[in-house]
Amino acid sequence: MNPIHEFQELEMTEKKNIRGTEALLLALIEEGVDTVFGYPGGAIMPLYDELYDYGDRIRHILVRHEQGAVHAAQGYARSSGRTGVCMATAGPGATNFVTGIADAMLDSTPLVCITAQVGKENLGTGFFQEADMINITLPITKWSYQITTAEEIPETVAKAFHIASSGRPGPVVISFTKNAQVERLDFRYDRNSFLSGFREAGRSCRQDMYGMQKAPETGSPVAGQCSDGMPDIPVSCSPGILRQGNATGYGLSGEAASIARVLNAAERPVIIAGHGVILSGAENVLLELAEAGNIPVATTLLGLSSFPTGHPLWLGNVGMHGHLAANRMVQKSDLVMAVGMRFSDRTTGAPSGFAPEARIVHIDIDSSEIGKNVRTDVALIADAKAALEAVMASGVRYSGRQEWLSLAVEYRHEEDMTIRKRDMEGEESGSGSGRQGGYIRMGQTVEAVSRLAGEDAVIVSDVGQNQMFAARYSRFGKSGKWVTSGGLGTMGFGLPAAIGAKIANPDRQVVAFLGDGGFQMTIQELGTLMQTGAAVKIVLLDNTWLGMVRQWQELFYDRRYACTHLENPDFVQLVSSYGIHASRVTERAGLDSAVRELLEYEGPAFLDVAVDPGENVFPMVPAGAGLDGIMTGTGL
Repeated sequence: MNPIHEFQELEMTEKKNIRGTEALLLALIEEGVDTVFGYPGGAIMPLYDELYDYGDRIRHILVRHEQGAVHAAQGYARSSGRTGVCMATAGPGATNFVTGIADAMLDSTPLVCITAQVGKENLGTGFFQEADMINITLPITKWSYQITTAEEIPETVAKAFHIASSGRPGPVVISFTKNAQVERLDFRYDRNSFLSGFREAGRSCRQDMYGMQKAPETGSPVAGQCSDGMPDIPVSCSPGILRQGNATGYGLSGEAASIARVLNAAERPVIIAGHGVILSGAENVLLELAEAGNIPVATTLLGLSSFPTGHPLWLGNVGMHGHLAANRMVQKSDLVMAVGMRFSDRTTGAPSGFAPEARIVHIDIDSSEIGKNVRTDVALIADAKAALEAVMASGVRYSGRQEWLSLAVEYRHEEDMTIRKRDMEGEESGSGSGRQGGYIRMGQTVEAVSRLAGEDAVIVSDVGQNQMFAARYSRFGKSGKWVTSGGLGTMGFGLPAAIGAKIANPDRQVVAFLGDGGFQMTIQELGTLMQTGAAVKIVLLDNTWLGMVRQWQELFYDRRYACTHLENPDFVQLVSSYGIHASRVTERAGLDSAVRELLEYEGPAFLDVAVDPGENVFPMVPAGAGLDGIMTGTGL
């Protein structure tokens, strides 16, 4: 996805004397929407009634819980580069969106979330299913706006899609009162006119996702004011001490030349690629730059798949459960160039101990992230693709870096001989197990799936040990995609997100790695899978524990396993009752054939893998420790 909104002179759509519900659907079509995820209910029934006549132009995916609609829209957006759209009724339908919206905000996922609301005349009266979604979502959206008259619909929709997808992407909420749904208007969709003020301001003001001005419950949007007096939605004043470009990449040459000089002078550089590289479509230029300078690349959890994992310059993931080479080389580097990432605690460990010998170059489109968590020596506030192209144009020189890169080889070998060997061949289970040896290992399972599915699959994970093993052993080529919940760490994300990813990519292999805990949080979405026939391949890493919590209890809470053991149903019977092909594998010898059967099945399919109940995921940086405090699990 390129987050820069491209404005084009398009023929305007006009239609006389139509209901607000039809105006909304026409506006969605104008924005290129052909799929929405949702669940009907009382206050949104006029919109669903209108949708009945537009089924040939907009496909509606009926989920089984509104949270599933948001996660499915996230999976759709993250795997396709398009803005995801979901909708729900007022009250509990709308509030069920909240977790997904918060997840999308932290992971910079562009969504337009449409929720119904009681009629304008009933606002503030405690009317049936009235919930103030504007104030509820104020901290977790880029913009929240309540439509109270039909005339507001076209302009509001245009702004919503622009805000969701431009700058640092994120979720937008439109609350749609019932009266506005049934009122009539003359529809005219003039996107250029609606967005002209934003377009001009966007060239002089950088976008700060967390500085967004919000609309009051019944009022109009509040425009921010930049230092030059130009109106804009987001507001961010210049820190003054930073090197700056801007969100669209204008005027980058001087700052990019400075970064190129710093890169060329470094002896031990590391690039850390974050989610922003993927959001900006900068994967190819990142690869070009790394190869031009012979600079090793580490990825954040959400940056995984931005760089080919089989490339000799790829160090692995950096952070709490990152690879040895990535973490150790960051700590020994003399320069870290971070691109499209926010230095979260799960990436840096204790910020005070992060990359102690390195100068920090931070490229990010969101100025609020600069210097927030980690000291920054040089910052460039710009779209990642535009910035990296400018740095390349400034002249990145090749350097052999033999001694530096030999460290990566050494650390990879150490990890292969200890952690990988244990994950692939280990016999002894951890203390959460009832028996010793013979179990399928989680790493074995992920490796088998990745090997047989190929490097161009879309891999979706839930949250927990399944996520970390999937991140460690999945392999991605230039077109592979990785989709997971990062900042919020939402259990239950995986299944609906995988459905959304498959809807967006019907011709690609989509595999979901789930744990038995997270799976049961959104297990009802098996009904969505059944009804759509989306050929998602589900791999359940079934260890009968809340595995990540159990691991912490083992390592840091004296093995006091409080409330983490799961008594599970027969998952094969349960999944089969939805008409979905399901099987179970319990022995290592049968793993490859079971995975092959799963991947070759034409429709949706499910594989329950009985994995080691006591297995832990390493490496691990304990909470509060620096990256130097990484644990390998040896001797525990």
